[in-house]
Amino acid sequence: FLFEHAIYDRYSKYPRISRWLGNERLERIRNDILVEMPFEKWSDKVIKEVLSLSEKLDVIPVLAHIERFFSYQKNLDWVYDFRKEGILMQMNAEYILGTFSSHKAMKLIKNHAVDFLGSDTHNTEDRAPNLGPAIQKIMKKTDEEIMDRFMYYEETYAPRG
Repeated sequence: FLFEHAIYDRYSKYPRISRWLGNERLERIRNDILVEMPFEKWSDKVIKEVLSLSEKLDVIPVLAHIERFFSYQKNLDWVYDFRKEGILMQMNAEYILGTFSSHKAMKLIKNHAVDFLGSDTHNTEDRAPNLGPAIQKIMKKTDEEIMDRFMYYEETYAPRG
C-alpha cells in the first residue's frame, strides 16, 4: 500500500511521507474503518458503540479477524445482525485454510457473511502471506458469484494504484 501510494521524504532521519499518490482511490476507501473487537463476550455497550460508528463518524465499520471472536460469543447470530446494519466483515486466510475451521469459514463465505480476506501477515516466516491458497480454496468450494463478490470489493475498496 505505502509503496503504491506514498512518496517518502528522502532527507528525513525517520521515514516520513512527503506526499500521497492515487488520491482518488484513497478517497473511495477513506470512509472505511477497520475495527478490532475485544477478546471477550461483547457487552451491549460494545455492540451499540460499533453500530453507532456509521452515524457518529460517517464511516463504514469493517470488523477485523471475525474468526477470532467465535468462541467468545454465544452463537454466530452477531455476524448476521451486524451485516444487516451495514457492517462489513474481514476474515483471515488462515481460518479458511485451517483443518478444523475450514468448514465454518466456507459456510460463512457462502452465506455472504465475509466481505474481505486478510492475510494477517506480519513477516514471511511466522505469518507468511497466504491469500493465494485461500482464494484457490474458495474458488474450488464455491461458485463464480461468490468470487465475483470478492472481486467487486477488491475493485471498489482495495488500495491499488
